[in-house]
This record gives sequence, structure tokens and C-alpha cells, in this order.
Amino acid sequence: MNLKAMGQSIELSMIQKGNDKIRIEQKMNGMTQVIVKNGSKIMLLSPMYQELPEEQWTQIHSQVTSQDLNVNQLIEDTNNVIEYIGTEDYNGKSCKKVEIKEKTPSAESQGVEHVYIFVDAITKWVVGTQVIVKDQGTIDMIFSDMKKIKGFIYPGLISTKFNGQESASIEVTDYQVNIDLDDKLFEKQ
Repeated sequence: MNLKAMGQSIELSMIQKGNDKIRIEQKMNGMTQVIVKNGSKIMLLSPMYQELPEEQWTQIHSQVTSQDLNVNQLIEDTNNVIEYIGTEDYNGKSCKKVEIKEKTPSAESQGVEHVYIFVDAITKWVVGTQVIVKDQGTIDMIFSDMKKIKGFIYPGLISTKFNGQESASIEVTDYQVNIDLDDKLFEKQ
């Protein structure tokens, strides 16, 4: 993956084995950083070894995956109500617009006025999310250049826009599923 934000370009690699083993490599300006989550243990392996707290992992993972808004998590959360709003044009596609509302507002959602998910009316693929934040504006995450491999659908390009201006983009250059991964990739070397 290639992440571009604020004039910087970062080469990213993320591999995952099951739900509890994730390895993220970030290359920027000739330096490589390797961060691993192996069960409940979180480690910075490179440039030097350091154990990290869970909160730092959550922040790093959401930045790398551009998932400050996790669609599956929103849908599965039993505190949320899903409401169909109607059909709307979103990023040049006819989409079903769905709003996610919390039954009981949480501390994390303070200032969030609306959360929308846009689903392509033809393919039924999620093509974008939109969050409207009080006194700050609109944050759109647009999924495009959709690809399908071994039954998995993924965006080749993820663009983040703040009030209509692109603030970051991730180009997915390689995506593989169900490959054999050595457990040593998720351990201190």
C-alpha cells in the first residue's frame, strides 16, 4: 500500500493471520518501522524493540488502515440503530444511503452529528462513509477501484476528504488472501 498525506508518501505493508496476529511495516525517508500485535502483546520490533500499550496500537492500526470509521463494527454494534435514508448520488454512483445512530450516545461520539454509509445500488458494495462533525465539517472516506480476489472485495484506492478537500489517500498495490504465514513474523526476532 502507498499512503499519501500532507505531502508525505509512506510505503505500507500489513499482514494478518487470524484475528489476533497483525504485522505492519512502514517505510518512509529510508527508515523502516515494524509494529506487531500478537494476541494481547504489542511490540515495536524495528528500529528498536519496545512493548507498546493497547491504546497506541489502536491509534496506529486505525491510521494505517484508514479505519477511523469501521463499517462492520458500526453495523454489528448492538447500541446502534440503522436507518435507510434513500437513494443518493455519491462519488458518481447511485447509492443506498444508510444512517447509523447510537441508541445511547457514547463519549467517543460527542460532536458527531451524523454517520452515513453509502452502498452501491447495483453491486451492493460499500463505496463510502460520511461523518458530519459539529463545528468542524464533513469527513468522507471514499472506496473506489474495487477489486475481487478469492471472494474478498476490496478497494484499490481509499481517499479521505475533509470538507471536500482530499487530505489522504491509500493505494492498495497488493492484496492476498489465505496465504501461509510463518508465526515468526509476529514475534520478537
